[in-house]
Amino acid sequence: MKYRSEIRVWTTSFYDRFARWYDAFMRLVFPPGEKGRVRVVAEMVEGSVLDVACGTGTLLAMAREKGLACYGVDLSQGMLDRARAKVPEAELKQGSYYEIPYPDDMFDYVVETNAMSGVGIDAKKALSEMIRVCKVGGKVVIADWPVPEKETFGERLFIKMASWNDDFPQDYVGIFGELGYEPTEEVMGHRYCLFQITKR
Repeated sequence: MKYRSEIRVWTTSFYDRFARWYDAFMRLVFPPGEKGRVRVVAEMVEGSVLDVACGTGTLLAMAREKGLACYGVDLSQGMLDRARAKVPEAELKQGSYYEIPYPDDMFDYVVETNAMSGVGIDAKKALSEMIRVCKVGGKVVIADWPVPEKETFGERLFIKMASWNDDFPQDYVGIFGELGYEPTEEVMGHRYCLFQITKR
């Protein structure tokens, strides 16, 4: 019973145990998320990238192939161990996106995919930290699940079902707006979007 409850809330200890199956799970259950990572990397040209909640390092491996200097932060040591095996050149640190363990204005790209749309997550605080560590002129890019444009019965039902798995949409346009930015938005599939800003 305890294990089932941990699946629902996606705790760090659950991710530690689940890390070995995570890549296969994502390919099977959430292919839009995999396409989201590809789309985020397509935005990158050169320089450095920090992947916040980097998981097993799939995005960093793609960024490394493009020649970028790669950095990652994740709370789960199990996920970081997988990422380290996948991208040994990357600098990986255990930490939260609420307190990113890097100084201000350090990275050309700060990215997040498939991690911030969750029940109880303070997306504004996380996005503030991502903006903080991004260089002026650099890009903050996220691919995740936003609030629906229209609140239909189907949308409410979908959100209710997703909340059982600790998932919940965030108002990324509104949150970026509160932080003084107007993001570009690209719909990549039903309920899944890419948002991007350039730091001023």
